[in-house]
Amino acid sequence: MDEKLDLLFEKVERVADLLDLTRRHNAELKDENNRLKTELAEVNRELEALRLTSADQAGRTRTKLLTVLDRLDQLEKLGA
Repeated sequence: MDEKLDLLFEKVERVADLLDLTRRHNAELKDENNRLKTELAEVNRELEALRLTSADQAGRTRTKLLTVLDRLDQLEKLGA
């Protein structure tokens, strides 16, 4: 009977150890998840800044092109 009880206690201790290990691993995964969420948020902010910069540059380029086309049109009218 003592052997069965000892075996049972060993199994209970093993389960307790595995639970503790699982809890620690879960805590590590949560920390890593939070770090990745923070990193993703930062990357998204940088991407949005790049989009705004790109849109601004595209707008300025379009304005310059329209100005050049307008000037060319004026020159064609003067030459005609």
